[in-house]
Amino acid sequence: MIDTWPRSIDSPAVPRDVRLLLVTSLATLGVTAAGCSEARCTTEITDGTATFKGAAEGKKDQPKLDRDAMRDACRQRCASQKAEVPDACAARCMTDIDAAKLGARTSCTDR
Repeated sequence: MIDTWPRSIDSPAVPRDVRLLLVTSLATLGVTAAGCSEARCTTEITDGTATFKGAAEGKKDQPKLDRDAMRDACRQRCASQKAEVPDACAARCMTDIDAAKLGARTSCTDR
């Protein structure tokens, strides 16, 4: 038998498990590439007395960047209040934003 190249992926000469591995690898690569593009998110928090700005950038997914930018803005707010425990203050700030006690606006742009 004369072997011709390239073979079709549906060819019996390509084992089924290899075909399955190829298809799942390509699908995973596509999802990963779509969900983790380079982006920059900025957040502004308004607490009635001042506005605090935070930013985050990287190849993380957008919800993670949103939270990182929000945490950065909360840290700015806590620094202005001279909080004794900055991490606890930032956690309370994030909770207050989730409960709509503080106003926050986040925007993200792809790079």
